[in-house]
Amino acid sequence: MIYKDKVENLAWDQDRISEAVITAENSDVVILCVGLNETLEGEEGDTGNSDASGDKVDLHLPKVQEELIEKVTAVGKPTIVVLMAGRAIDLNYAQDNCNGILLAWYPGARGGRAIADLLFGKESPSGKLPVTFYKDLEGMPEFTDYSMKNRTYRYYTGEPLYPFGYGLTYGKCVVNSVTAEKVYGQEKEPATYRLAKMNLALRGISHNLGEEADSSFTHDLHNGLHFNYIMANPPFNLSDWGADKLKEDKRWKFGMPPAGNANYAWIQHMIWHLSPNGRMGMVLANGSLSSQNGGEGEIRKNIIEADLVEGIISLPEKLFYTTGIPVCLWFINKNKKQKGKTLFIDARKMGTMATRALRELTDGTKDPKDNDIKKLADTFRNFQEGTLEEEKGFCAIADLKEIEKQDFILTPGRYVGIEEQEDDGEPFEEKMTRLTSELSQMFEKSHELENEIREKLGAIGYEI
Repeated sequence: MIYKDKVENLAWDQDRISEAVITAENSDVVILCVGLNETLEGEEGDTGNSDASGDKVDLHLPKVQEELIEKVTAVGKPTIVVLMAGRAIDLNYAQDNCNGILLAWYPGARGGRAIADLLFGKESPSGKLPVTFYKDLEGMPEFTDYSMKNRTYRYYTGEPLYPFGYGLTYGKCVVNSVTAEKVYGQEKEPATYRLAKMNLALRGISHNLGEEADSSFTHDLHNGLHFNYIMANPPFNLSDWGADKLKEDKRWKFGMPPAGNANYAWIQHMIWHLSPNGRMGMVLANGSLSSQNGGEGEIRKNIIEADLVEGIISLPEKLFYTTGIPVCLWFINKNKKQKGKTLFIDARKMGTMATRALRELTDGTKDPKDNDIKKLADTFRNFQEGTLEEEKGFCAIADLKEIEKQDFILTPGRYVGIEEQEDDGEPFEEKMTRLTSELSQMFEKSHELENEIREKLGAIGYEI
């Protein structure tokens, strides 16, 4: 290995590129360490960079370092670039021609060991970019323009090289049959809006939540857009949602929702935003399945007759930290595989109590055979493929006529029936004789307790 101890003056033109090329030719893997130091970037007024007042005028590495990367990668050996800098850098060439890039920032005295542990697999990288790495400066405002337009992940409208929150890991991650070029959404509460943007950014998910927090009903920020997949968990039974301002709104195709409850306004808002083959999953209060208030029953009937309801799942209580009420899942599909049919699942008995106040659906982590989520997913998938066998007390398939007989009420319990009880083998007459004998003994014990209570109260002056 050829190296030079205590390298200084990182931007000098006479760096020994030829030696680096020869070293690369005689190596199995190349690790290129490049970057900046306090003489090349810093705060305004830094003496070592007075010409640029501490701020770089472009996104490039020093020219000699860019030449080093180009010459070494041309050798054709697997190459990893380790970048030490505290800002966005133009890494377009490295992105296209190197096997990996590790951003080490300014790692300090122990940085070499930390970098080695990551590169050789002892540790898994898990950091995410706290800044946006731009492809170039095209479209960026002048340095003297202090507006935020087209700056940072929040306001940048171009395609970044690496978005805010970007980062990879050695960890195993498997995602099947999911493609999301961009996530759209809207949130009314400013604090939740900011948390949602941060969450999406940290996970490297391209998103558009609108320029600000606002109401989906009165200020639809994605008006005119239609989506293939929609997931929603709107506030339940919202009363003050602006119905008086939206009486002629184009979204109410199936009927005007009541002013006192937004459940069916949410459903119709989401349906309106679905593409011709779009699908939707929504969490709602159980009351949405059977309510007749303010025309909700008629709206539900119209949605069902339009053959949009693919499935309904009743969930157990205590699944949420903020409320213990049981909820349901609505699944809407504009292009159902099973035309004219709806799947009903009663999952109220599923899950285990994680605490006294919180129930969790099992995912097979502790016991692969105990996987509530997989059972629900498999049931739905089998229904779509036409291979589902109905299970008394758990799942059933109903057509429009059956739902009409139930007055268009969608409560799964009406369709799945009662779970069949296993025969314990005890003859009916013997069982009744045993049970009535046990009941008689309980009555006798009850009378004894009643008399004892009377005596105790009488002893302290309270006769019954």
